[in-house]
Amino acid sequence: MNILLRALERVASILDEIDARWVLAGSTASYLNGLKITPKDIDILTDHLSAYRIGNAFESRNFLIERRINYSETESYASHYGVFYLEDVRIEVIGDLIIKYKGFLIKVDLDELLSYSIEKQVRSKVILLVPLEWQLVMNALIPNKEERLEMIANYLKKVGYNNEILTFFLRKMPEEIKEKINELMR
Repeated sequence: MNILLRALERVASILDEIDARWVLAGSTASYLNGLKITPKDIDILTDHLSAYRIGNAFESRNFLIERRINYSETESYASHYGVFYLEDVRIEVIGDLIIKYKGFLIKVDLDELLSYSIEKQVRSKVILLVPLEWQLVMNALIPNKEERLEMIANYLKKVGYNNEILTFFLRKMPEEIKEKINELMR
């Protein structure tokens, strides 16, 4: 865990230096939001312009490059995507993320996400995290995330959640996802 948090601190310092717009997502954000999981990597959500600037900054600082930032599409996602390593910690940079779900294209709005982000002190840096309410909704869209989805729902029901934020992130979702989340949160 110390290696991951040290890498996150270094990444945050670099992103501050280049004035990147970003928010931490994925397992590390879930962990820092209180979920009892072992984070596996650092997921940086950003816009496409910042994604390329972040990629260049990592390259110039000799991060190991698995994949340079490039536009990429799969069955489930589209984004400006790259993968880097620092101290054996995997760092995914995801710019202008679009999640594909049963014919729907759901664009992640970075400005909206930043407006609901949570500040968390990590070592010497303040990191912006996506809220667990957002993670709940997004995990409902992603194939094979049922276990994580239930874990987040159970945690939020136990410690409490912001229904206004959850409703905000559900507003553009397909009815099937709204129903799934509402059922989980009963």
